[in-house]
Amino acid sequence: MSPGGIRTRELQSPLRPPALCSPFYVTPSASSDTTTPLPRLVGDYGRNSTESPNDQSGPSAADSSGGANDGAGTEIGTFKCSFEGCQARPFQTQYLLNSHANVHSAERPHYCSVMGCPRSKAGKGFKRKNEMIRHGFVHKSPGYACPFCPDREHKYPRPDNLQRHVRSRHVEVDKNDSRLLEVLAQRPDGPSRGRRRRTLPA
Repeated sequence: MSPGGIRTRELQSPLRPPALCSPFYVTPSASSDTTTPLPRLVGDYGRNSTESPNDQSGPSAADSSGGANDGAGTEIGTFKCSFEGCQARPFQTQYLLNSHANVHSAERPHYCSVMGCPRSKAGKGFKRKNEMIRHGFVHKSPGYACPFCPDREHKYPRPDNLQRHVRSRHVEVDKNDSRLLEVLAQRPDGPSRGRRRRTLPA
């Protein structure tokens, strides 16, 4: 039990069938000195007995030993992934836990809008919307050609792709090399695209 009377419990992933997990959630207690039996983790049931998730006669050792947040402050999350075998650290919000749950899902509900793209409706798709948006640079980018490679046919769709290439293939080149910075200064669809950088008055 945490000092504020909030119990840490695991949350059920909406992407898994109910048989694989137990519902876990955070609830304030009626008073800080009362305890209620809590569901145990998947996999803790009946290791050497016939106990099932429905046979909850009392709190387990994990439940009575206190939550992950006991005296630790707010930097440790209270929302734990209940997917069996997942080693992710607890998340601070339900939103972050739900976002993490995509990792365990086979669903890919976000698709590229460009017809014929392998990531379009007929293709693979993306688990996360931000991945689909980032993928859009493949189609909209002017392309970032490496100024140090003799063959300038290959163009990287995003500046960070080119920077990673330069770090791994051209280790002798400084990241502030003028030729590299010139290529990276390109902007898709003109100068108003992307983040604006403040320039100091001269």
